[in-house]
Amino acid sequence: RVDDRSSLDLSRWIDFFFGPKQIKAQCSINAKPNHVFHAVMDISNDTRSLWDTSFKSGNVVKILDSNNDIVSIQLRNPYKAIMPNIQLVLSRHWRRESDGTYKLLYRSTDTSEEITKPKQASRCASMTWGFITISPKVSRLSKYSCVVTYGMCLNLPGVLGWCKPLSDSYIHNIVGQSMASLRKLLEGRKHDNLMNALQSSNVAEQNGKELKKEKHLIGSDTTSPNDDGSCGADNANLDYSYHMPENNYIYPKDITKDGVSCWWDSGVEEGFWNVRGHNYLEDSIKIPSVTSAMELLQIQWSFYDEPKRNIANDPGELVQMQHAGRNDRPFLFVINFMVPTIGNWVCYFTKRRGTNYKRFDKMLKEFINGDDEFRNSKFKIIPNVVEGSYFASRAIGSKPAILGTKITTNYYRGDNWFEVCVDIGSSRVAGTLMGIVKSYATSLVIDLAFLFESQTYEELPEIILGGCRIYQPLMYPCEDPLQYIKSKEHLERALGKPL
Repeated sequence: RVDDRSSLDLSRWIDFFFGPKQIKAQCSINAKPNHVFHAVMDISNDTRSLWDTSFKSGNVVKILDSNNDIVSIQLRNPYKAIMPNIQLVLSRHWRRESDGTYKLLYRSTDTSEEITKPKQASRCASMTWGFITISPKVSRLSKYSCVVTYGMCLNLPGVLGWCKPLSDSYIHNIVGQSMASLRKLLEGRKHDNLMNALQSSNVAEQNGKELKKEKHLIGSDTTSPNDDGSCGADNANLDYSYHMPENNYIYPKDITKDGVSCWWDSGVEEGFWNVRGHNYLEDSIKIPSVTSAMELLQIQWSFYDEPKRNIANDPGELVQMQHAGRNDRPFLFVINFMVPTIGNWVCYFTKRRGTNYKRFDKMLKEFINGDDEFRNSKFKIIPNVVEGSYFASRAIGSKPAILGTKITTNYYRGDNWFEVCVDIGSSRVAGTLMGIVKSYATSLVIDLAFLFESQTYEELPEIILGGCRIYQPLMYPCEDPLQYIKSKEHLERALGKPL
């Protein structure tokens, strides 16, 4: 027993001094989780070196799909007199969880035949495992905050592999100092400079071919506003406040724990959905979406025995009561779902302030001016059940669908507004799905994205028109919405007046 224990202690001693070096660090950063995600994903020389002191150079070797790629990274070596720089070839996987947490996983991979050798001599290291998690955090001191956890198990080459003081110092520099620098950069005055640098990062090269990098995660299609009044007009002096008429059930904005049947403009989040990428017509690869071109202004439930068609032109509804005939209102894109036995479920979108996509504006103009056959071939929805019944999740699914080819869809154009009217009752399948949603509504959290399908190279990559997350939708009228919403403040905000 003594011998066994001694051999075990010896093995631990050898691993401690000569084995792979493991470390994990955690810090809180007052910044948007998606901004942190983009910063750690980008490996271009001009942006990574702003916060990662160990980074020397890097490139994307191969893009596998929308959530996986292979990268080559060269690390600086502070002990150049002893050994050259260190190179890592890593397989990366990333995803965004339903709670807003970003997860990045790393491990070494062997694709040496595909890697362009660095100009300077280097030694290859291996990473047994590595991870970064970026979790949203509620903070009273900052509007946006997240907790970042960074860990790795690294096998260092040469003298760094067996000299523990040097290896400990080196790996602590990679993880600890880099996270501290990232927090200082994102929370400081250079935050805008970092995001601008990320947006202008270049493409990587592989075997003479240029590959699109994580630039598609940032939204590189932003341009100056165009002259199309329906989408790109100056919105500095426009009034964006719309309140639900009293004949509608109120959907308060923002999902909170103290209320139900609320909504959230999920289009503001980058990477929330996967959409057709730059070369989708050739490789069928989808990429994370950029911020949607339109923002969600309001959602309403109107409970009627017979759903209203062309609700935007109804004198007793929101558009005609608060929008029509006013020069201080933005262009409205109205999506009206006619739901049998319930009424109308309506989303109101307008041009997102601060973002301008020339390509999307062109597609929107073509959609508005096109005929119904063209519109039916373009308007697409992406559903997803985030929480709720297994049966509802299986029935609804997450596969994109062209609504006009499945369900009777009509289109109406008016004074500074455009309406897409979807008749759920025209499709037996859609009616069955709505029945399932109605049965499990009290436990459902549903994501919906709307977009125009990109069918040519000029239209790629796809840009989300708008998105929303619905939390426990109320499927029947109630006499006192306050008892159901449980938040007087949110109800007053939706009504636009005190109770």
